Amino acid sequence: MLKEVPFANALAVVVGVLALACGGLAIVAPGVLRGLGQSWFHAYDLSAIPAAPVSGGGVLVGLIAAVGLGWIFGYALAWTYNQFSK
Repeated sequence: MLKEVPFANALAVVVGVLALACGGLAIVAPGVLRGLGQSWFHAYDLSAIPAAPVSGGGVLVGLIAAVGLGWIFGYALAWTYNQFSK
């Protein structure tokens, strides 16, 4: 049995660190981030999408959204797992 809240907290922290890393990369090395994204979306040309400037405020909003959604997803995943494991 998984405890929902600790699992959700752990996932939120991991997602937050990933969001900060991506946000930092977008500010410091946007070309690297675009290249990484291009490798994930094999058949799509991401260079056709204009790059928008990234701000600290934008990274903060993204961080808050990612952590919140990560927590909700983690809780739902642990709760669902517990339902199936009964």
